[in-house]
Amino acid sequence: MSTEIATTGELFAQAWEQYKIRALPILAVMLISTVLVGGSTLVLVFGGLIGGGVIKHVTSGPAGAVLLFGVVPVLFLLVTALVFWSQTALLALIVNEEMGFMDALHAGWQYFRPMSKTISILLGIILIGLALGIVPGLIFIVWFSFSLFILIDEDRRGLDGLLASREYVRGHGWDTFFKLVLIWAISILAGIIPFAGQIFSFLFTPFLMLYLLAIYRNLKAVKGEKAVVTTGPAGRLLWSCLAGLGLMLPVVGLLALLAAVILHGQEWLLELQQLLPPGY
Repeated sequence: MSTEIATTGELFAQAWEQYKIRALPILAVMLISTVLVGGSTLVLVFGGLIGGGVIKHVTSGPAGAVLLFGVVPVLFLLVTALVFWSQTALLALIVNEEMGFMDALHAGWQYFRPMSKTISILLGIILIGLALGIVPGLIFIVWFSFSLFILIDEDRRGLDGLLASREYVRGHGWDTFFKLVLIWAISILAGIIPFAGQIFSFLFTPFLMLYLLAIYRNLKAVKGEKAVVTTGPAGRLLWSCLAGLGLMLPVVGLLALLAAVILHGQEWLLELQQLLPPGY
């Protein structure tokens, strides 16, 4: 068992060896995910357009409201569910070397609820961290980067997985930060390559996830045992409250935008019309 932190080169070599062996099934799951999510998103967009058209022509009747507040949210929830399921299947395939293609799709449903919960808590904490400033946001991202791997590998769900991730990173924060920044930078550069950027990004994603898995397993090996979470009830309550506040931020922002449109929408429209050429 390793007792030393692996170098970036060693982690890259481990990820590359796994990539050569396992790239095809991982890319297959990614392709199915892209097709399902993309198709559902198109349905959602067209549903919104149709809903807008119905509301425009049936303003006094209930049909437009039913479509807007009934069908469109259902489609949105469908897209969200497909995203969670496909990403869970992909993560299960990444973590479990012996898992096959169909087993991964089944694991996506098996871990759907705990993955949804973990992602929600993770998103909320990161959002509140970024709201407090760049530094707290980056610290939270580094601490909790491996919580989803821990969910699949150790079956630690929700806040337990996040706190376990922090325990593995503890004492190796700067080293982990620089390793994460490096792979993020490579991923961004791969995505902005002219013409072929999307293809490179698609092909690079499995390597990125295998690299993150290698960092997590190295930290776990250095720890020498399964991380023991010592955070007490008060600490857990604090993290839960932070996650709740973070999840409320997008809702508050949306409500603020809606209020601004209601209060000043007519003024903004008049100002826009003044900027447009005559007769536009």
